[in-house]
Amino acid sequence: MNVVDQAHGENWSLYLGDATEVLQGLPDNSVDFSCYSPPFLILYAYSASDRDLGNSHNPALFWQHFSFISQQLYRLTKPGRIMAVHVAQLVTTKTYHGEIGLQDFRGDTIRHFKKDFSQLTVAI
Repeated sequence: MNVVDQAHGENWSLYLGDATEVLQGLPDNSVDFSCYSPPFLILYAYSASDRDLGNSHNPALFWQHFSFISQQLYRLTKPGRIMAVHVAQLVTTKTYHGEIGLQDFRGDTIRHFKKDFSQLTVAI
């Protein structure tokens, strides 16, 4: 597990590192609660790395890339426990999307989890 830094306390642990690598190193059914905010498609670039979700060139690539993380999160989450995901609707532009409006990133995230993890209950 490639961890840059970590902290632990009574009944909690916090890891800093690439989620794709760190999550793979954690044991099955070991997480009671996770809370995170994935990159919002191409809205933010956090680094120049091709491994950075924010650098996905199109939505299909983003969701494929995000699947590596969401599959690990599902594997790690204890049955009946909670995963809180912060997302927001995204603005569309005439130049990039062909119209001005909103993209349903919130709904796309829910559909992603329902599609890839049909046994997962998604609450709104």
